Amino acid sequence: MRVRGHRAILFFALIAALGVSAEAVGGWQPYVSAAGRFTISMPGVPDVGDKVRGRQQITWYLLRTRDCNYMLEHTDIQSGGGAYGVPFVLDRFVEGFTREEQAIDLVVRDATFAGCQARAVEFRKDDGRQVQGYILCSNGRVYLVFTFRDPGVPEQRAYFDSFRLLQ
Repeated sequence: MRVRGHRAILFFALIAALGVSAEAVGGWQPYVSAAGRFTISMPGVPDVGDKVRGRQQITWYLLRTRDCNYMLEHTDIQSGGGAYGVPFVLDRFVEGFTREEQAIDLVVRDATFAGCQARAVEFRKDDGRQVQGYILCSNGRVYLVFTFRDPGVPEQRAYFDSFRLLQ
């Protein structure tokens, strides 16, 4: 019994030493952003940064793997979408994001995601990658939760199903 335990320890030490990603051994892990007010599981730790899109200051989280990129962005807006309401805000974010990404064969539908009113968005890019995700609004913040998959890579349902808002 001790030999098996030692083999397991050596196996995981070897993986760590070689720098093999969590994805390669099936190890998804939760990522929590207190500032972003969310938690989500990913097959590794994302890079984090800020950018400006139009007049919006956006915080982004991006994990690149061999065949799929996992992206989450959030930005603060006027609470509740102001005089226009949440549907208007969601539609404007869909429009801006899909234009920036040069979406081909765009499909957008109403959805509920993480208990919030959302837009489910799917399209492909000119390089063939399939893009799928959700844009939702909660407590004065808009979230974009997306995957960019190589052709033939299955949908990453675990990523979407793990997204939770923190209060």
